[in-house]
Amino acid sequence: MPELRKRIGFVDASLARRFYPEQRVIDVVLSGVTGAIWDGVKPTCGVIARARSLLDVFGVGSLANRTFCTCSEGERARVMLARALLPAPQLLALDEPAAGLDLGARASLLFSVEELAQSSTELTSLTVTHHLEELPSVTSHLLLLREGEVVAAGRIDETATDESMSLCFGTPLRVDQSGGRVIVRAARVRSAGSIQGR
Repeated sequence: MPELRKRIGFVDASLARRFYPEQRVIDVVLSGVTGAIWDGVKPTCGVIARARSLLDVFGVGSLANRTFCTCSEGERARVMLARALLPAPQLLALDEPAAGLDLGARASLLFSVEELAQSSTELTSLTVTHHLEELPSVTSHLLLLREGEVVAAGRIDETATDESMSLCFGTPLRVDQSGGRVIVRAARVRSAGSIQGR
């Protein structure tokens, strides 16, 4: 398991709530070396430098010595992203990465994820989300699940359709693409005495 943890970076909002109140931001990022919340292992100077560099990449370098529990949800999300990337994983798994963030924090986090996806072509990423507009524009494949059953799977341009989305979410939906992103909105439903519009 320790070796597997190094190969998979994981970001989940609930994980961020498991750290101890006295842990600093830099401590949280450094815990990414082993994937444990607290292991007491003294990191090397090189690992500390990489941790600080990742914090800078995600715009939270100035928070390194602040206690993690005093950070905003948006700041915590970016710290957790730095933590996940510290051991240079082969796979980055993001579970609802923007959950609970306000509009500004969400936009900032998604920008960071987008930049990461475009610059780290050797890194495979997996995003679990109910909001398809949060997927990076370089996303290649989509797996749609409803109640644990596969609704559709395949290349995103073939899978993100009105029919598959409507079936997946159980309501009439319309799919558009803008700037490489998938946008899903409610389809107009015909009601008695009205004409359906497009």
